[in-house]
Amino acid sequence: MLKEKYPTSAIDDYRYQNKGSQEEEELVRQEPESFGCLYCDKLKSTTDEKLYLNHVVNHHYNKSAHPSKADLEKNNLKPQGKK
Repeated sequence: MLKEKYPTSAIDDYRYQNKGSQEEEELVRQEPESFGCLYCDKLKSTTDEKLYLNHVVNHHYNKSAHPSKADLEKNNLKPQGKK
């Protein structure tokens, strides 16, 4: 069995220290995130991310499923109110 040569660093534990605010966590628990297609009207808003990703990959070749703000502006898309 292989043993680690170095102990785990403090960087590994950083992900547990940097948690979001309680308000954000409550909003996530209350409302499941909905996904609607930014490029067409064929896919209705859904909470199933896999269904949304499958739609974007199959119907909108070479387009981002989660575009950034710059991508939204570049492609004249309407934001859905997400971060």
